[in-house]
Amino acid sequence: MRLSDRIVICRYFGVCGGKVPKWGQTGVSYVIGYALDDWRWSAIVGIIPSGCLVIFMTFMPETARWLLVQGREERAERTLKWLRGPDLKIHDEIVEIKKKSW
Repeated sequence: MRLSDRIVICRYFGVCGGKVPKWGQTGVSYVIGYALDDWRWSAIVGIIPSGCLVIFMTFMPETARWLLVQGREERAERTLKWLRGPDLKIHDEIVEIKKKSW
């Protein structure tokens, strides 16, 4: 399976899979709001996942494509090695990203 096929599949699951937690969050917010009879608690429940996302996004590395466009090739190589594993040769992938990015 090609890398682009895997990316499309992951993106599909990300789009479709993101709806299930949202339904759960909506249900929990409704139950809490109904049980406590106060809109503030349901707002707090809605803020918690967003706050976690903001916190954990700070630990995510930049993408190799963005780093290459910015001219930071050495950092892009480190990012790909972290993502793919230190034993894989990533030179061909960097060349392919460069061709498609420009």
